[in-house]
Amino acid sequence: MTLVYHRLANPTERQNRELKMQLRLCMGENHASCTKHLLAALFTLLTRTKQAMGNTPAQVLQGCDLLLPI
Repeated sequence: MTLVYHRLANPTERQNRELKMQLRLCMGENHASCTKHLLAALFTLLTRTKQAMGNTPAQVLQGCDLLLPI
């Protein structure tokens, strides 16, 4: 028996959807600035607390929070 593929149940597809939404919010109508905003969007996704895990992906992968280089 083969299970039916459902893209919303795939964690990679969910993360891609969140990344696209972040890029849309950052870029607005200026699509030429995609690469400039990509790092900021990825940083946001890595430092946002996930409800299912109770902590951020950065904490899970690296054991600590990511810091902004200010």
